Amino acid sequence: MAVAYAADIIHSIFSPDELKKTQEQWETSVPFLPEHYRELPAYTFMCITAGVCEEILFRGYMVTYFIDPMHDGFPWMAALFPAVLFSLAHFYQGYKAMLKIFLLSLLFALIFIFSKSLLIVIVIHFLVDLIGGIAAIRMKKI
Repeated sequence: MAVAYAADIIHSIFSPDELKKTQEQWETSVPFLPEHYRELPAYTFMCITAGVCEEILFRGYMVTYFIDPMHDGFPWMAALFPAVLFSLAHFYQGYKAMLKIFLLSLLFALIFIFSKSLLIVIVIHFLVDLIGGIAAIRMKKI
């Protein structure tokens, strides 16, 4: 999953047509991405709050809510349902982004279910958002 995500980012950077499409899409649907490194402190704060708040709600609450302690086996609904809602909450970013967010959300749910640690998914979420913002700065300068 992470490899496919990274491959898509690399493709978006090195394909001139994809880069132009991505930049245009960001202008209309993701205006909060930083454009200059001087915006990183505020963007970093936003990444921290998004990571904490979204993970508490979607993994900490929803995944825990859907885990059925009475049944053995893997709690599929606990991973799937919050991932669907999380990707729908990011509808404004477009369908391609929603698919990537859905897959990342499934991964986050699996990490949370198996590790039983919300801190791990909060840190990963923060890093994904922060790296995405830094990549956006670099991609906007190309």
